[in-house]
Amino acid sequence: MKNLLIVGDWLVDDNWLTGAHRSSTSLRIGSRHQRALHLPGCPVQAFCGAGRLASILHDARLGDSPDPSFTITGIGVWTYRKELVTDEQGKPIEAIIDDTALLHSMFDFDFRKKQGPSSLSSEPLIGDALPKNVILHNIAECLITKHAEEKFTTTRVYRVFQKQEGNPVLLSRTDWEQPPKKRDTQGAPEWVCNDDREDFEGFLRKHGINAGNIDAVIVKDLIKGVVSWRLIDVLARELPKVPWFVSTKRWKPTWLERLGGVDVRLFLVPPVAATDALSHGRDLDSWIVSVPAPPGSEAAKPTKAAMQQLTELERKVCPDDQKMPLVAVSPGEGSVLAKEKGWFVVEKRKTAPNLSLVGWATAFFAALCAHLLSKEEDINGEKKVRRLTNGEELEQVISQSLDFANEWSTSEAEYLVQPDKEDHDKPAVVELIVGTTPSIPDPPTTTPREPSAPSPSSPKGKYDWTAEYNQWVDAHRTGIIEKTEKGEKRKYLDLWRAMTALPGYVCLESAKCQQLSHLANALRDFAKGIDRHQAVHVVASPGSGKSYLVECLAKASKLRHLVFNVTHLNGREDIISCFDTIVTTQASEGNRPLLVFFDEINALVAGHHVYDAFLSPLEESLYVRGGQRFHIKPCVWMFAGTEDETIAESATKYVDFCSRLTEGKIALADPTQLEKLYLGAQLVVKRFPEVQRISRGALDLFQEVKGSVRELRFKVDSLQNVQGGRVSKANFPDQKDGLIEENENDFVDVA
Repeated sequence: MKNLLIVGDWLVDDNWLTGAHRSSTSLRIGSRHQRALHLPGCPVQAFCGAGRLASILHDARLGDSPDPSFTITGIGVWTYRKELVTDEQGKPIEAIIDDTALLHSMFDFDFRKKQGPSSLSSEPLIGDALPKNVILHNIAECLITKHAEEKFTTTRVYRVFQKQEGNPVLLSRTDWEQPPKKRDTQGAPEWVCNDDREDFEGFLRKHGINAGNIDAVIVKDLIKGVVSWRLIDVLARELPKVPWFVSTKRWKPTWLERLGGVDVRLFLVPPVAATDALSHGRDLDSWIVSVPAPPGSEAAKPTKAAMQQLTELERKVCPDDQKMPLVAVSPGEGSVLAKEKGWFVVEKRKTAPNLSLVGWATAFFAALCAHLLSKEEDINGEKKVRRLTNGEELEQVISQSLDFANEWSTSEAEYLVQPDKEDHDKPAVVELIVGTTPSIPDPPTTTPREPSAPSPSSPKGKYDWTAEYNQWVDAHRTGIIEKTEKGEKRKYLDLWRAMTALPGYVCLESAKCQQLSHLANALRDFAKGIDRHQAVHVVASPGSGKSYLVECLAKASKLRHLVFNVTHLNGREDIISCFDTIVTTQASEGNRPLLVFFDEINALVAGHHVYDAFLSPLEESLYVRGGQRFHIKPCVWMFAGTEDETIAESATKYVDFCSRLTEGKIALADPTQLEKLYLGAQLVVKRFPEVQRISRGALDLFQEVKGSVRELRFKVDSLQNVQGGRVSKANFPDQKDGLIEENENDFVDVA
């Protein structure tokens, strides 16, 4: 039985499902009166963060064994304070108020079932009734004397859901939290800072936490203050040789490089950190890009930028090429990109609608840790955790972990979905499978480089990290990729490799990709429930495809969209009519969010600019018709123009207009030559859906087109005699040498 040291933020969740309460006798009901729907015995309270991770691993079982596979030693910060009370003789004594016993008791599912509406308070389990194989230590114990000004409390989160159309919908969240007053260089809270090093070292010694009795370190960081540079530094010095498993919600935390001296086996970037990496044009435009697949299936690949970022993470957390960890990114619930040495796996799963209500990411991390810890090898008669041996084994671990995360999340969500069930079952349990896997030689550990042949030692082509990266290099250099299939070399143009920032929209230039990726993510966030207007001004040349961009953004974020063109308006009254259309559409669509697109915003209406007409709707959600004020619900406002308005006179109100743009201005440059190649091929496939092959000569002609996307579209529309699923130079009417037949090797498969 392995002893796991689980370090991180221990939170307690309360998840309440409510319905409307209609009472003629209730007072002080506010704007909404709710009533809990849970019956006694329905679990309401649950662990979150490190506690959830620990409880899942505590319940993990090997096969049919009734015994736990892991012993849990937990470290965190929760309620701890000293108070003077009187004993039976009336003498003052010092009492310690500590939530350790209550947290320990929560590992017992029956105890969780009692933490509901049936009682005002609860007492912790004691003695033999406490769950076995769990020891919890409160860091506050070693900090309270030196940091008397700090308040050490258990962080609690109260979520209130309402049953709407049979499904729970989150109404509100309230956090009861007392974060530390100290901050690190990134502005994050921290309990253990530089001055606390010796105190924390003494704390570990006091509780016997050392390499002699710890088999693995698991870090779960929610950026609540427990995981800091100094804490990681002390643990790294004390426990450098045991396997480490790390998950943090912060993208590239300050303590990341401190992991270079320990044996990291897993570094997971959960959805929050993965999204953070995409925000504000930081490091990449997307993690995973969808790949054409048969109907009913879903395929994906890592993007070039994602591969670069994972390689960088790999080097930071483990400089030793021979001990590369499994680095995994979960961009969203049900999806994962994983890399270990020369292999990679990408999986996207369709998830049940209620998985977002519970901690899917933590369940996935717990399952990954459990399955990796179950891989063993015999070294000098001692069982040690081994690394994965091949790509199939990596794929198996990822698949098993996704299966469990979905199963656990579904079972945990049942407490909200069925609050009136009399006897709830425990959540799903990780079932470990221990077996031997034939050893396959490791592929060479190489940094992505110029194109080269795939390594013959790689088990399958789809696992070969270097080969995949080299295909991205070719795709972003010439667009043409060579692949060997069934012993035959063929050339491909993968359209999806040019659509990483926004599905369906060709974009390769780095700055433009980052801008569009940031905008697409902002719209997805809005669709999830942002309660204020979002606005952006897009500046691009005529015929650049602004309307198509809006369609792609609306589809990717699942927003209903309305389109208006300022050049079609005859006066101010027409603008008010546009606002009327927005309001009536919002009323008819219910809760479905809306994207409103105003094209040619820099055009004049009745000889005047119209920027001032949007000031009140954007800032106050109001517009005026006939002296009456009307309210516009929050929506996404997208304005597009063919030039950047630089007139600064107060009459234009352009400066005021720009100050209300939450997403600022985006200037889209004209397509590059390589983008024209992809755009031409994309337009051909849309115009002639049966086309599967295009000649290199035809692609060159697209690159030579001067001007915008509109000229490319005219070029495609002029094609003649397109037959047999092919397009060549012969199909262009203006080619004098068009009748010269191109050989088979000149054609490229378009996918």
